[in-house]
Amino acid sequence: MLIFDEPTSGLDLVHMKQVAELLRTLARDGKVVLVITHDTELVREVADRVVDFDKA
Repeated sequence: MLIFDEPTSGLDLVHMKQVAELLRTLARDGKVVLVITHDTELVREVADRVVDFDKA
């Protein structure tokens, strides 16, 4: 299992897309990938499942 905490923090769109591709590649290769993020764009790009803890 690979855990990423805010992997796109401070990145521009080009680099965010590179991170997204890396995450997709890891998942395709059979890795379990857990991403903790506030980046909804990244979530839309890579997530198979989402747990949203922002519901207050």
